[in-house]
Amino acid sequence: MPPLHIGGKDPVDDSAKALAMVSAGQITMLAAPRQVFPKLCARGYVSQSKDALTVQQLAQLKAANALVDAEGNPTQDTSAARGMGLSKSSRWTSQPGLPADTIVAFSNIKSGKDYPQKFVDFLQFR
Repeated sequence: MPPLHIGGKDPVDDSAKALAMVSAGQITMLAAPRQVFPKLCARGYVSQSKDALTVQQLAQLKAANALVDAEGNPTQDTSAARGMGLSKSSRWTSQPGLPADTIVAFSNIKSGKDYPQKFVDFLQFR
């Protein structure tokens, strides 16, 4: 699998650093381009959407065709959903210059579901 870089100009593979941060609950949300998202899922960084969101939110995301599976492909199966395509978010698309192929997902929710659920509501998936 290709190296994962968290940021900066250092060419070192940050996979171990990312795993440690996810495991410790320091990273609870991830946003990635569609082509990178499957790598994050394969490395175990991404939780199932149903672990963070309500049944009502999942139904709304399904109706908006916003759910994606572990490969970054659209899905209507709420139990297979691992993220949400931000191209279906009216908040995201209202901001010029943001990449349309970005997927947002949750990871290792340790501090509760309140903030992830509020964030999804804020994004206004339609």
